[in-house]
Amino acid sequence: LLQIWILLLLISLLTPRTIFNTAPATGGDTASHFYPLYTLVKQGLPNFSLRVWNPGNLMGEPHFLHYFPGPYLIMAFLSLFMPLGLAFNLGTILPLFAFPVCVLLGFRGMGYKQHTGFLAALASFLYVFNESHSMWGGNAQSLLAGQFAHMYALDFLFLFLGAIGWEL
Repeated sequence: LLQIWILLLLISLLTPRTIFNTAPATGGDTASHFYPLYTLVKQGLPNFSLRVWNPGNLMGEPHFLHYFPGPYLIMAFLSLFMPLGLAFNLGTILPLFAFPVCVLLGFRGMGYKQHTGFLAALASFLYVFNESHSMWGGNAQSLLAGQFAHMYALDFLFLFLGAIGWEL
């Protein structure tokens, strides 16, 4: 029930027209992250390689030299079922929707009671909608400006902490 409530709240804050658009998002540095996804889907994955080349940066370098390929692989998987631009938009916003759920699962895995996980998931909204920084990563503003890999990392951090707590 909590996950459905959180998802409906986030969907109500973002208009479906902007999320479900087949053109890639262009806010901040986000537009420059579409080209690595495009080359990964069109050149890399058909050749079973993550080593796709970026000829326009420093006279050429691999795309994923400075960026983690995990979010791009998720977007490439989504592109099997939808247009590439839509997969990029959903893959960019996906960690924002997943963050409260990951916090909840992480706290439950660490052995906290159900109410503590629920309160932590609600408190995660304070971080997600914090407007004091827009380019350091983790909040909604920086995610929509192109820092989406940081939000994926925070999601995986809480899932990892929950898994460690579950094992201990």
